[in-house]
Amino acid sequence: MTAKQLVSDLEGNALKAAQAHKGKDYEITGVLGNIDAQGDYVTIEPSGDDLTLTGVQAFVKNDDQKKAIAELSKGDKITVKGKVKDVGEVMGYSVDIAEISKATSKK
Repeated sequence: MTAKQLVSDLEGNALKAAQAHKGKDYEITGVLGNIDAQGDYVTIEPSGDDLTLTGVQAFVKNDDQKKAIAELSKGDKITVKGKVKDVGEVMGYSVDIAEISKATSKK
């Protein structure tokens, strides 16, 4: 699943997106947006140049994940495995991280 697809679903119909995605486990790929200064969460933005107001907030659950995030930079392509905890038309998706890594390029 890509962050771009999740955002597209949300922008098309927030209720339908919530029904389809809330509670589901996904491997989400996108571009690393903001990194919280305390390391509590990161944002995953859709790949590409599309400007979106909603996105994916991925919440850090342990120190190993914080260490992995400390090695990443804004703009890196990343993959997060986790469960969608909440879906909203304003805040987008909230995901609890199970695993986070830099995405491998497929050429």
